[in-house]
Amino acid sequence: MDKLSVIIPCYNHGKYLREAIESLYDNWITIDMEVMVVDDCSTDDSFAIATELSKEFGFQLHKMKENSKPAKVRNWAIGKSTGNLIVCLDGDDKIPPNYLQENYNNIIMYGVDISYNNSTMFGTINTTIDWPEFDIEILRRSPFVHCTSMFKKEVWQKTGGFDELMVDGWEDYDFWLRVAREGFKFKKCNQTFLYYRQSEKSRDNAAKQNLNEIKVYLQNKLKGFYLGGLHTKKQKILSTCSSRNRPDRCEVMIESFLKTFQEDSKLFIYVCDSDDSIEKYMELKQKYSGRIEIEIGPYKNLIEVLNYGPSKYPNMDFYHEVNDDHIFRTVGWDTKLSEVLEGKVGISYGFTHNLPSSIMISGEMIRKLGFFAYPKFQHLYVDNYFKEIGLFLNCLIYVPDVMIEHVHYHYGKCANDDVYKAVYSAENERIGKNAYNEWLRDKENILRRISNG
Repeated sequence: MDKLSVIIPCYNHGKYLREAIESLYDNWITIDMEVMVVDDCSTDDSFAIATELSKEFGFQLHKMKENSKPAKVRNWAIGKSTGNLIVCLDGDDKIPPNYLQENYNNIIMYGVDISYNNSTMFGTINTTIDWPEFDIEILRRSPFVHCTSMFKKEVWQKTGGFDELMVDGWEDYDFWLRVAREGFKFKKCNQTFLYYRQSEKSRDNAAKQNLNEIKVYLQNKLKGFYLGGLHTKKQKILSTCSSRNRPDRCEVMIESFLKTFQEDSKLFIYVCDSDDSIEKYMELKQKYSGRIEIEIGPYKNLIEVLNYGPSKYPNMDFYHEVNDDHIFRTVGWDTKLSEVLEGKVGISYGFTHNLPSSIMISGEMIRKLGFFAYPKFQHLYVDNYFKEIGLFLNCLIYVPDVMIEHVHYHYGKCANDDVYKAVYSAENERIGKNAYNEWLRDKENILRRISNG
């Protein structure tokens, strides 16, 4: 008979712990379940809060002898657990009521060893990440299976558990890499998701600050299997943006860019001189002078701006597309997107795996083509074009742990303003379809240009 053990490490998560526990006990599941909360020598009142909650809910409560970090806490608790299935829920996260049963169903129905889900971030960032269906080649480059996935205990037993030397983060990624290398089967469960809390003190921030050291550690430990790379030098990257009537949203994008880029990256923004908000754009130009470039000139559509950027800066290593309704959420996004393209002619992208958006493209590819995007496009259908180019080159690389959030009305994140109404008008839809059909007719000549270079 199957039994589930839920492990909840807690270090200074007292103020969130009730949310985590209540979300767990709101779940229904058709098998026996034990719950183990393990306090990792919290320095606040977390243990006292956990003690009261244990009286209310009846879970097991343990305390480590010394602060040991999540990997060691999970290993200790899993070793003590009596279930043949494991879920590790961090003390500041939550799960919806169907989480446990749906993941269990997924394991039984498909005969797999690990069931994982999408993540809905809440707290300082509020968005949902649509992780891809399992692909070992994507996992070898970037993490996308989260720690709260349900897995069989034998997976932990046969792979040696979590690496207790990895105290700054990514110990779960290292675990899943070794699990995949051993041939265990993963399956995404689309019927539920994880609530993943984001805060300024998140362990993710520690991982970001030590990312290069962590990557070097994984490269040495998992030689030939982990494919994440490190640049040998700073890469010159140009992010090009066309902005219209959105100076406030544009400033949010600018600020997020300045807080997250790590390479020798430059942000270039083009604004039409007849824009209704031109005075505010002039203020932005002055405010950010010396840190980014804002050029004001005659009207250009999105694709004309994308193609203008490389002509203005012709010697960059990589070129990147960004819109004024994007927010850079991942520190080092430019490193992650460019390192997978180093030495290649192709396209990389993050955030959503369905269609390439906010793409990065190798400079060599643009120099072979003579443009960033097929010039007949104006806005719509260009993502389809990028996808086909990348697939032809066998170099369309999805980087799942890069989040450049698209704050778009289609996702219910903003109002349907005049810019969106103009972009998605019937006339622009017609122009986009015609441009896509022209590209299809001209496709062989364009692809030959890349191949022959």
